[in-house]
Formats: sequence, C-alpha cells, structure tokens
Amino acid sequence: MKRLAKGLTVRLARPVLHARASGVPQGAVVNTISPAQTGSLRVSGALRRLGVPPRSSALRRRSSAAGGFILVVTLWVLASLTLLAAYIDGVTSADVDRMLRARQALARELDRRGTEATVIYLLATGRMGYRGLIVEQEQRFANDLPDGVPLPGSGDGEIPVTDEVYAGLGDTFFSVQDELGLASVNSPLSPVFRAVLEGVGIPRSNVDLIVARMADYVDVDGTLSLNGAERFEYESRGLYPPPNWIMASPLEARRVLGVGELIAPAQWRRLAPILSTRQTSGYNFNVMAPAVLSAVVGLPESAILPVVEARRVRPIRSLSRLAMLTGVHLDLDDLLVVSQPSEYMRVSTWNAVAGAMHRTGIQLTAFGERAPWRTDYAYTERVSAVLALVPVREQKRNGRNRSAVPKHESYDLPAAPSPLLDVHEPVFGPSSRT
Repeated sequence: MKRLAKGLTVRLARPVLHARASGVPQGAVVNTISPAQTGSLRVSGALRRLGVPPRSSALRRRSSAAGGFILVVTLWVLASLTLLAAYIDGVTSADVDRMLRARQALARELDRRGTEATVIYLLATGRMGYRGLIVEQEQRFANDLPDGVPLPGSGDGEIPVTDEVYAGLGDTFFSVQDELGLASVNSPLSPVFRAVLEGVGIPRSNVDLIVARMADYVDVDGTLSLNGAERFEYESRGLYPPPNWIMASPLEARRVLGVGELIAPAQWRRLAPILSTRQTSGYNFNVMAPAVLSAVVGLPESAILPVVEARRVRPIRSLSRLAMLTGVHLDLDDLLVVSQPSEYMRVSTWNAVAGAMHRTGIQLTAFGERAPWRTDYAYTERVSAVLALVPVREQKRNGRNRSAVPKHESYDLPAAPSPLLDVHEPVFGPSSRT
C-alpha cells in the first residue's frame, strides 16, 4: 500500500493477476502485468479522479526539444568561451611581444646615447695626438712633469679621428671623424668639394651646376650667378626659396635646386658620409677620410692605402712627404698643411638592429666659459645609406655575425665588446689585420 497524497491510498494487487476462466479456452496464454505496472495503472486512475490530466505525447516532445536546445546552447557557450580564451591569449602574446621589443629598443637607445656621451666626454676632457684622442687610465698633466719634459705622445689607448669603427656599449658602434678631413657643403667653391663630387662619379658638367647652385644657396645676397639659382628659380618650380645662409646639416644639400636630379642615389650614398657643414681651411692628411684623400690626390682608394698605413706610424706634415707616398705633387701652399686635429668633431653612433645612424657635430671649447664642448648639429640617416661607402669584411665576435658594420677594408673591429669601459684592453686602435 502506497500513500500518494493526503487521504489517498493505492493498494497493489497480487504479483500476478489471472484472467477469469470464463470464455477462455483451456491452455490459452493469459497475459499478466507486473506489480509495477499495476501500481502505475492505479496511480493514473487516482490522478484522473483528482483531476490531474495525464502527460500527453506533445508534452513529452516539447520536453525532449527543450533538452536538445539546452544542449546546443551549452555547446555554443563552450565554443564561444574557447574562442574568447584564444583571442585573449593572442592579444596577450602580442602585447608581451610589443613590450619586449619596446624594452629592447629602449635598451639599445640607452646604450647608443651612453656611448655618444662617453665619447664626447673623452674628446672634451682628454688630449689629442696627431691622429686621434689619447686615452689614459690616469690622466696626465704637464704641470705634474718637470720643466722641459713633454707629455708622452701615447697613452693606454687611442681613438683615431678618422672615422674608424669601434664597439661601444652593448651592441652599439661608434666612430669619430675630424671634420677638417671632410668636404664642406658650406664651402662649395673649395677645390676639395669639387674633387669629391667628381670622385663619386658625377660628370664635370653636372659638377659645375651643383657648385654654382649651392654657392647661390649659401651666399648672403640674392645675386644670381652663372648656372646658379636664386629665389625666382625656386618659386617658379613651387619650391621654398634659398635661405641665403649656411646649411644646418649636410642633408640640407638635397634641397638645393636640381641636386636631386644631378646626383644619382648611388652617388649620394657614397657622398653623404664624407660631407660636413664646417667652413674650415687647410688640409690635414693625417685625419682626412680615405674617400676625400683619394679625390684630392686623384687616385683610386686602393692606391692611397699606403698613405693610410704610413700615417699610423708618423704624421704627414708636408706636401713632399705626401708626394713620396703617392707620387702626386699637389699645387698647394705648404702653409695650408695641418698636422694636428681640429676642434670640430663628428661623432657617429648606431646599432645594426635599429638601422639608423646618428651623427652629431660638436666643437671642442676647452677654454669656453659655459661648457667644454658645444653641439652644433645632429641628424639621423639610415645605416644602409653608408654601407656602399667602403668595402665590408665579414667579422664575427662572440658567435655573432658583424658583417653589416661599415668600415674600411684595412680596419678591423676591436676584439673587446666594450672598449669604453676597459682601456687596458688594446681596443682603442685598429686590431691586427687578417
């Protein structure tokens, strides 16, 4: 007996109910129902007597459909969560990669700026030899020596001011060039400037036009010279008129009317690294860039390698010694030959990964009232723009390929990874060549 509800009792029948024998043949099969089925029938009858309708087949179908819908929704939710998790993972990974790249770029820039600041400090506070900066672990002063005893001509190391490449902090490289050994864009009428234009392969007719137009660009008057260009010629082509003042950087030479067409890109890549803005006079063959020296004496760069080697041993103080080394007699006054570096220096720093070279022009003002140096200009150019200037030799250090470093073929990178931090290593002069 089961109690279904208050006041309702269902009595179960015996386990097996036999049909009455009336009308049933002897030996016929009699259907039986189980106690569970009997209880179900009695429960159904009891529910009908209470007014509870039985579950229809439609209700059962709706219940089945509702269960299928819930299953589909669950699958969609799981799929959406999976996609969301994948998206978040991708965004997070991209953000982490950007953060790492930004941190590496910041570290490279700090190394570059640290290298530049250290080199400029050494230039401003150290003493110069005939071909470069003398680096000393302990700085020497003339007042500390007996009367008549000069300071030694060498120290613990040396940084030549001939644009040789050295390793700085981290993966930074640097070079220092005395700007007296370059060609000045603000002195276009000088023989050196004309010689370097012809030295990179520019035809003489184009050289005449370039020299005349650059002279009109930097002069202080508006008078038009032969083959030159002044305000009217610029404005007629929709260009800004010339400032009639000196150029701020060598890159400004590209603004001169017609220079972009008269100088091919390949020629400009060779020309740009040997240009300066300094209006200097004199010839210093001890610090002159090889390309400039080659153009001045009228010989290919391979023919002036003996001069590069000889000036490492002893200075070139006269035109006669230069003639002995090159076989060329220059029609110059010996008074124009300078044997000591000037106060104008160009410091170049770059990182091969960053792909940008930073050039800073400074003037050493040892007796200045405000600072021992002054920054006159600074600009940036791509490293690839100077790779065509000189041959490139494959260099390897610490298992890394350094073949992308621009340098003269007679110079090698120093063996030490950071020459600015340890002057006991022989890193301030060119290492032995292979």
